[in-house]
Amino acid sequence: MAVPEPERQLNDLLLQAEERLTRQSQANDEIKLKLVKRDEQLSAIRLELANNSVRHDETDRSLSISNANLQARDLELAERMAYSAAAALELTQRTAQLRESNEYLQYRTAELEKLNTELKSLMQQREDFVAALTHDLKNPLIAATKQLQFMLDGRVAPEEQNTLISQLLDSNKVMLRMVWNLLDVYRHEAGSLTPSPEPVEIGVLLKQCIADFSISLKEKQIALDMQIEQGLPPVHTDRILLRRVLINLIDNAIKFTPQEGSITITAWTADNKLYIAVEDSGYGMSEQQLTRLFQRFWQAQKGRANGLGSGLGLFLSKQIMTALGGTIACTSKLDQGTKFVVALKIDAGPA
Repeated sequence: MAVPEPERQLNDLLLQAEERLTRQSQANDEIKLKLVKRDEQLSAIRLELANNSVRHDETDRSLSISNANLQARDLELAERMAYSAAAALELTQRTAQLRESNEYLQYRTAELEKLNTELKSLMQQREDFVAALTHDLKNPLIAATKQLQFMLDGRVAPEEQNTLISQLLDSNKVMLRMVWNLLDVYRHEAGSLTPSPEPVEIGVLLKQCIADFSISLKEKQIALDMQIEQGLPPVHTDRILLRRVLINLIDNAIKFTPQEGSITITAWTADNKLYIAVEDSGYGMSEQQLTRLFQRFWQAQKGRANGLGSGLGLFLSKQIMTALGGTIACTSKLDQGTKFVVALKIDAGPA
C-alpha cells in the first residue's frame, strides 16, 4: 500500500535528522577522542613538566653544590695566591738581602785582597829590610875589624891613624843611627814612644847635629849654609826625639847630595810656630816617589846606592813629629833637589 506523501516526507525528515544526529554523534565522538588525546597529551606534558621541575630542582641543587664548591675552590685559590704572593715577597726580600750580602762579601773580599797584597808587600819590604840591614851593618863592621887589625899589626902609618879612627867613628855613628831608628820604630809600635818635653834652644841643637856630620861634609866637599833667625825662642819639646828627626833629615841630605853639592839649613818663626828647613841640591824625587816617602822600609834607589840606610828614617821622623804635636812636609823635583820642613808650636808642648 502506498505511503501517503506527508508521512513519507516526515519519514525522510526523520531519516535525515537521524543521519545528522549520527554524524553529529560521530563528530562528537571524534571531538571527545581528540579531547581525550589532548588530555593525555596534557597529562604527558604535565608529567614532563613535573619531571622537568624535578630535574630543574636537582640541577639547581647540583648548581648550588657546584657553586659552593667553586666558591670553596676560589677561596682556596685566593689563599694559595696570597701565600704565593707572600712567599714571592719574602723571596724578593731575601734575594735583596742576599744581593746586599754578596756585595758586602765582594767588598770585604776586595778589601781583604788589598790588605793581603799590602801585607805581602810589607813582608817583602821587611825581608828586604832585614837583608839590607844585615848587609849595611856587616860590611862596615868587617871593614872596621880589618882596619883595627891593620893598626894592631903596625901596618898603618902613625900619621894616618887619626884619619882612620875618624872614619871608623863616623861609620860607627851611622850604624848607631840605624839601630836607634829601628829601636824607636818598635818603641812607637809598642806605644812607648812618649815625649819628655823641656825647653830646647834650636840654634844650639842644630849646631850639635851638624857636628856629627863634619867628616861626611868634608869628604863630599859639601857647602853648608846655616841661616838661623836671631833671637829664636826656646821650644818646649823632647830634645832627643827632635834631634833624631834633624839627624835623619841632615843624613838624608848628605846622602842624596852629589860631590861638591850644597845643603841649606834654615830656622825661623811665623804664626807662633818654629820652622826648620833642610834643603839640598841633590837628585830630587818624582811625584810618585813623594807619595811613598814616609812609608816604612821605603828608600829611593839612589839612596841605597849612595850609602847606608834602612828605609826607616823618614817613617820614624813622621811618627816622631806627630808625637811632638808638629808636622813634617817635603817638596822635591827631579834633578832640582829636595826640601824638608818641620814645624812646632812655640808656646805649647806636644799634643
